[in-house]
Amino acid sequence: ANNPCPSGFVVPTKTQWEALISACNATYMSGSWSSSNYGYLTLTDKTNSANKLEFPAVGDRGYSSGTLGDAGTWGYYWSSTQYDSSYAYLMGFDSSSVTSSYYSNKRYGFSVRCVRQ
Repeated sequence: ANNPCPSGFVVPTKTQWEALISACNATYMSGSWSSSNYGYLTLTDKTNSANKLEFPAVGDRGYSSGTLGDAGTWGYYWSSTQYDSSYAYLMGFDSSSVTSSYYSNKRYGFSVRCVRQ
C-alpha cells in the first residue's frame, strides 16, 4: 500500500538487504569522503564480478531541520521492514563498513532504492 516504486519493483526488505550484502564484496571509493567529494559503495556479486550495484553516499534529509545532512559521508537506503510505526530498518554505509542492522526514525527521509520483484 505504501510502495513508492513503479509496477514490478519494490523497496527491499531487511532480509533482502542482508542477503545482498552477504552475497557481495563491498568496495568503498578510495580517498576522503566529504560534502564536495561524494563517496560511494560498490557491491560486486561474489560469483559473477560483472554484476555490480553502486550506491552514492547521499546522506539524509535531517530529522527536524529538513536540510541535507551527511551527504558524501554516509549512505542510507530504507528497507520496507518496519521496526514500529515510527521506525524502519535501513541499509547504511560509510567509507569502511556496510550494514542492514540499523533502524531509524522515518522522519530522516533516507533514500529509496527500488528493485525488480
